Amino acid sequence: MPNWTDEQLAAMEETDGSLLVSAAAGSGKTAVLVERVLRRLTDAKDPVDIDRFLLVTYTNAAAAEMRGKIADAITARLGERPDDARLRRQLLLVHRAQITTVHSFCLNLVREQFAALSLIPDFRIADEGELADIMEEAMEAVLEAGYEAEDEGFLALSDLLSAGRDDKRLSQVVLEVFQKIQSHADPDAFLSEVAAMFVDEGGSGAHRAVLLAEAKDAAEYGLACLRLALGELETDGDLGAAYTPAFTSDEAHARALLAAIGQGWDAAVAAARDITHDRLGTVRGYEDKAFQGLRKGWRDAADRIQTRLLAVDSEKEAHDRALVAPAMLALVRTVRAFGKAFADEKLRRGVVDFGDLEHFAVRLLIKDGRPTGLAKTVAAGFDEIMVDEYQDTNAVQEAIFSAVSREGRNLFFVGDVKQSIYGFRLANPYIFLSKYRAWPDADCAAPGEPRRLNLTRNFRSRAQVLDATNDIFRRVMCEAVGDLDYTDREALYVGADYPEPGDPRYKTEVLLLDTSGKSLSADEDGAEDAAEADKAVLEAELVAGRIRRLLDEGF
Repeated sequence: MPNWTDEQLAAMEETDGSLLVSAAAGSGKTAVLVERVLRRLTDAKDPVDIDRFLLVTYTNAAAAEMRGKIADAITARLGERPDDARLRRQLLLVHRAQITTVHSFCLNLVREQFAALSLIPDFRIADEGELADIMEEAMEAVLEAGYEAEDEGFLALSDLLSAGRDDKRLSQVVLEVFQKIQSHADPDAFLSEVAAMFVDEGGSGAHRAVLLAEAKDAAEYGLACLRLALGELETDGDLGAAYTPAFTSDEAHARALLAAIGQGWDAAVAAARDITHDRLGTVRGYEDKAFQGLRKGWRDAADRIQTRLLAVDSEKEAHDRALVAPAMLALVRTVRAFGKAFADEKLRRGVVDFGDLEHFAVRLLIKDGRPTGLAKTVAAGFDEIMVDEYQDTNAVQEAIFSAVSREGRNLFFVGDVKQSIYGFRLANPYIFLSKYRAWPDADCAAPGEPRRLNLTRNFRSRAQVLDATNDIFRRVMCEAVGDLDYTDREALYVGADYPEPGDPRYKTEVLLLDTSGKSLSADEDGAEDAAEADKAVLEAELVAGRIRRLLDEGF
């Protein structure tokens, strides 16, 4: 029997409400998930059959591996208890249990309910080539209809994106918008929200809040640079006399800007416009780089604020919004028209894509924001819904998990937001983060309340590796950069015992490689690619050489 840590035991045994497990790298996440299932199956007071679980992961290979691990765990336990009829039954049931990908779950649901979706019973999943052909046909038809209608907004949109040439860029934008909004549970509702921003006078409030927050962060960074410089100048008489007036003026502008940001949009824009930069005095025979660099930190921040974040006041913004509104509303209409044409042609051919499966499932399971009767029937079949790699879910999948749960009370999520890598597939790690920030720790949660816990013990690496990793992450990872403050709660801790823990040879090394001045083995056109290739070779040689020396030293 493994020596489980207290954190791992809590993740296995906690059943009083939904649970979010933030499982750091190497923390034994899969072993914990398998053991949690096994303990639920063999619970003396309230045993659960394996086919009463919905266990979702994100690849077919991962689902097959998970099924195999659970079957192996049941077999091993059966070896200890060969007369246990219940365990023998679970070993039979495991092969029909819902250990699956989200797309496979949705596909089964859609096949059962094809008539409610107006699909033919033998619909199939289209391959990428066929989908590309359907998209092209739909796009051509939609754009042609837009030109024939001579809609002013559409023509303005075309002029804006095509500049009198072909409409390739227009097609790209329409397709890109369409694909991105598929990560929303209700893409059409999202488009309506976007359209309202160009109709409603107050529609820019959310964007203003984001821009003001970014301007505040930039101004605070610039002010920190100025304060550091002024502190240093206090100890240098000649340089202080030459530089302090300009730095003091900069500091006053930074303070005024921060005060104005708290007063609202127009006040902040006015303060940004007032920012000027006095010339620095000169000191003979002094080559200054540090102070110039600190001032550049402020000037770059101020330039970004003036030209990108707080560039226009309310009056100019309203004027600009009115100018672009016809084109933007036409974009919304064109995306909708493309979506309909694309869906109609797929329906005609009897094909679907993976995105359709998720959205069809949402249509079947949710109506007016509430679970449908079908959703309640599906939910009654599961005692627990377990989602692996939860950091890579999106809003559509989140809606599905919620709909087939028992009012959100029987959910088990496990993942690590630091390992979210599927943004290009429209994964949304903020779904994980929102729960991580809102849900209380498991030992503080009220009965039935959703809770969280962390698995921080790492069983793959020595302390030297973890200490170096923690040091880097603490310096670079915060909510503003990385979306998460890296505190002691998120840090990695040694979970395994290693021989010779104090051996100095295990200290973390930083190998520096200077690639400047290295010759490139390519012509000018391929110089950039050749440079990257050369660097990769040099890095490989450096690492291989270090490994060779370690082996020669008997490591």
